[in-house]
Amino acid sequence: MENQYSARDLNAMEPGQHPGTLSPYSCPECGGVLWEVQDGELVRFQCRVGHRWTVDALLAQQSNTLDDALWTALRAIEENAALSRQIAARHRSRGVDSVAQRLDEQAKAAQGRADLIQNALLEHRRARGDADRETEDPRPAS
Repeated sequence: MENQYSARDLNAMEPGQHPGTLSPYSCPECGGVLWEVQDGELVRFQCRVGHRWTVDALLAQQSNTLDDALWTALRAIEENAALSRQIAARHRSRGVDSVAQRLDEQAKAAQGRADLIQNALLEHRRARGDADRETEDPRPAS
């Protein structure tokens, strides 16, 4: 049965039949629920479509997924701040200072959030021992 699961034969799993104990984690590959499978003294995780993870591999992939999401969020927040500043400058040049001020405040708040995320990412990188690559920007291209 496990070979059919790993071959992604979705018909191999009957409704209500699962390869282990339901875990609170999701599959970093497909987002599906993960079941914890006890294999002697070893523990592994498996989703419905057959993705399998050792504990170490799951932790590493979750960390990578989280980093990617945070870099994406950082880029989006920075773009939002830049756009708010650009629109504020247009309103200011037209004499609509109240709108410009509101947009400047939004940009400042967004930049504050971006700084927090960036500091967290860089601290995580230092903790992993990647401090020598600190100047690289690993943000996914959009």
